[in-house]
Amino acid sequence: LQIRRLTIDPPRVTLTTGQTFPLALNVVPEGASLLGVQWESSHIDVVDIDGTIITALKPGTSGRSATAPTGATSKCRAEVFGFEDENVISHLYP
Repeated sequence: LQIRRLTIDPPRVTLTTGQTFPLALNVVPEGASLLGVQWESSHIDVVDIDGTIITALKPGTSGRSATAPTGATSKCRAEVFGFEDENVISHLYP
């Protein structure tokens, strides 16, 4: 089965430096092959990705995208704060 639609869940992630987070990649039709899905990052110095696991490298913002061989695509925004910004994060996301 070929991917007709895919979505990265969640579409927005807020992390602190050094934190990792698993992204879910949902596809339609269910059970479609993930073979050939390409991941890209707008700022590889901010967030690294290994499969569906993202790792926050330094403060900043990075766009993540996944594209299937069929052309279906989805995006996720990752915002990274430094450890000194943890109080800001706890107020934004209690």
